[in-house]
Amino acid sequence: MQSIAIPKQLRHFPSEYLLWIFQISGMIGITIGFDQWFLSKTPMTLILMASLIVWQGDFRQQRAQLVVAICFFVGMTVEWIGVRYGWLFGAYHYGENLGWKIGGVPLLIGINWAVLSLCSARIASKLSTRSIHVVSAAGSALMIILDYFMEYCAHAFDFWHFSHDIAPLRNYIAWFVIGYGLQYMIHRYRVYIPYRLSVHIYLSLLVFFAYFSIQILGA
Repeated sequence: MQSIAIPKQLRHFPSEYLLWIFQISGMIGITIGFDQWFLSKTPMTLILMASLIVWQGDFRQQRAQLVVAICFFVGMTVEWIGVRYGWLFGAYHYGENLGWKIGGVPLLIGINWAVLSLCSARIASKLSTRSIHVVSAAGSALMIILDYFMEYCAHAFDFWHFSHDIAPLRNYIAWFVIGYGLQYMIHRYRVYIPYRLSVHIYLSLLVFFAYFSIQILGA
């Protein structure tokens, strides 16, 4: 896995704008009633984010490739355990808007774990501390904040469904523990993607899900 050779002045244009165009278009489209069409295109948004990370990141070293692969496979594994046995996150199953599944778990969920782990780790790396435990905990907390808003939308968007449509407390505890482990690995081996891209990916997701969380809570 190698970064594509793109002139430096083009490496940040127009990627961030494209991210926001996708998210804002989705927000408008879902709000005015074209929800099923836009939600069925969710895989395109996640694939775009992953593609931008590969494009702008530096994954020439095998160490970096291995870290990303571990994030993906850990995400897929814990979700498979969760779906099959109801452990870790609580009893839930996936809907149809996240694309192809393996063992009941969409492939995009593994990508989602990798994207969120890398973005959160890069943002947390800016903390003025040398403690790997603090930055790992901060990165995991960022993942939980985003997951909190995603949980409000997941049922309505047919992403995943918990019993009684409510994510239990252990869902967030499991997210923190697993996220902390992935964050620690990323910081330990310093596999960092561009900070600017990380912020835009994280904020575009946060704005999207926070907006619909407010809509759902106000309904």
